[in-house]
Amino acid sequence: MLRSPLRWVGGKSRLREEILKRFPEHVCYVELFSGAAWVLFGKDPATSKSEVLNDMDGELINFWRVVKHRPAEFTEAASWLLASRELFQEWRELPGIGGEIARAVKFYAVLRIAYGAKRVKNHFGIRRMKRPELYWPEAKEEVKKVIDRLRIVWVERLPWEKCVESYDTPATFFYVDPPYHVESAKAYRHYFTDEDHARLADVLQQSVKGKWLLSYNDDKFIRNLYRTRGVTIEQVKTRYGLQGGLWKKATELLIRNY
Repeated sequence: MLRSPLRWVGGKSRLREEILKRFPEHVCYVELFSGAAWVLFGKDPATSKSEVLNDMDGELINFWRVVKHRPAEFTEAASWLLASRELFQEWRELPGIGGEIARAVKFYAVLRIAYGAKRVKNHFGIRRMKRPELYWPEAKEEVKKVIDRLRIVWVERLPWEKCVESYDTPATFFYVDPPYHVESAKAYRHYFTDEDHARLADVLQQSVKGKWLLSYNDDKFIRNLYRTRGVTIEQVKTRYGLQGGLWKKATELLIRNY
């Protein structure tokens, strides 16, 4: 499996194998809230005829576009990066400034420096027992694999409802990883209210023609939204990294309509 070059709040690096085991047959694959695209990078491209990464975060979409179309320029620009608190604060507070290469490098740096990939104040990643992991993969083979994978993927920046409308068919499979229903989800650029979560549940359960698999934190509010006939709710165990190199066990929900 390929590694995503990005860190992300709620990223699926540790859970993607469990998610991939549950994929049904399909023709078109859509990640509705792509984030760092850990699941796509673990997925066999041969299982789909078309693949779509969609997200409303403009800096994320710019990053994927740059890596896909201008990889050499990005690699050169990223080679001088420092794990600097001053740069972290400056770039975190001024997203979207500069050309697309500069924006992509700043975006990448902030995510790599931030604790938990949270682009919020006071989340500069202090690590007392570890060096900075602020580097673009140096091995040409690894970089090439990432670029080659992205070259066969459609990259969209659509509101999730519009993305569903555009790609939904009986042969489409949506992997859906929205902002979680927790206070820390405010670290996402596009925060979901209770009404947003309910709207997503309504569309998935009442309107979508294709199959879908949804990943969420284990939450009573979310469980109640999906307690309908024909929907399967599973608990899966995972863990999250904490400051200082510690780990926290957690339970997540995998919800699907097949």
